[in-house]
Amino acid sequence: MRYRGLICVGRILKSYGAKGEVVVVSETEYPETLVEYKYFYIRYKGEQKKLDVETAKKSRRRFIFKFKDIETLEKAKAIEGHYLFVKREDLIETDDEGFYVFDLEGLTAFDEKGKKVGILETVMKRKPYDYFIILNEEGREIILPAIKEYIKKIDFENEKIILNIPEGL
Repeated sequence: MRYRGLICVGRILKSYGAKGEVVVVSETEYPETLVEYKYFYIRYKGEQKKLDVETAKKSRRRFIFKFKDIETLEKAKAIEGHYLFVKREDLIETDDEGFYVFDLEGLTAFDEKGKKVGILETVMKRKPYDYFIILNEEGREIILPAIKEYIKKIDFENEKIILNIPEGL
């Protein structure tokens, strides 16, 4: 999810305790990086608001954050359900082979024979895996599971992705 050039990295689930802490879940492929951010942006009452991180710690599969200026249970409850965003340039870098799923959006998709399939419009996050939504030249959506056996090559330099597309799609 994007908002005014910002990238969604988490969501505030609920308040935690009486001192303004909140429980956060990661919305990225690299959840462990969430505690490394020094600040986030949220969309609060129609405005973009910056939240500076005071403390952050991992708690099972979730995270507990304390933000500066959020010092009461009431203030923590006011931001429940909000998404946490960061600027693209502030994203924690992945390893050499890693990338963020949204980096795939906009790539031209080709089949293994070199035939253009369409433009990879978005990656839809679902369980048990994500799906590529590819818009072909006729305006039809092609939905393909984003799994390794269908991805043959990702070429960011030439802005293309080569896919093994099953017959019938």
